[in-house]
Amino acid sequence: MDNEFADLEAELRQLRPRQPCSRLQSRIAEVLDAPELAAPFRPRESTSGSSSLPRAVRRVPVYTTATTWTSWKWANWGVAAALVALMTVLSISHFPPAITAADPTAAVALGAAVEAPTLRPVKAGRTIIGSRSDGVIELADGSAVERVRDYFVDTIEWRDPAGVAQLRWEVPRESVRFVGLAAY
Repeated sequence: MDNEFADLEAELRQLRPRQPCSRLQSRIAEVLDAPELAAPFRPRESTSGSSSLPRAVRRVPVYTTATTWTSWKWANWGVAAALVALMTVLSISHFPPAITAADPTAAVALGAAVEAPTLRPVKAGRTIIGSRSDGVIELADGSAVERVRDYFVDTIEWRDPAGVAQLRWEVPRESVRFVGLAAY
């Protein structure tokens, strides 16, 4: 496979680029010496005092687009300001419809402040769900006790005196108790 490319590489080594025509060289020289191109550049300061590089190569650009009105960046800022003004006008002119006391659900949907009903506790209870023995353990004083885990649910219920609203809160709980064992 290398032999196939060896012939091609030998041919490419023998090729020499053509010299550019005089017309192309004069056009490039005109562009490099044009004042439009020289305006946004400033000469680079050299420490040695003189440089062997051509003038066009030694120049570095001076970026003035953010400080001039000819930059496209200013157009973007103008569009952003116009959008902010438009959004402000639209938000001020669009008020939500009036909320009536007859429809409290619409008030909640619109995010308006609605007077919450006064809830009062009416029932509290504890329901035992189960109990499990963890076995007999010996305390530091030498007495034997049985550790028992009880599982239950605490329930508290609140109601509105008008009977419209009701809230029920159920909390699962676990308690550990120690039952003393008597030896006869």
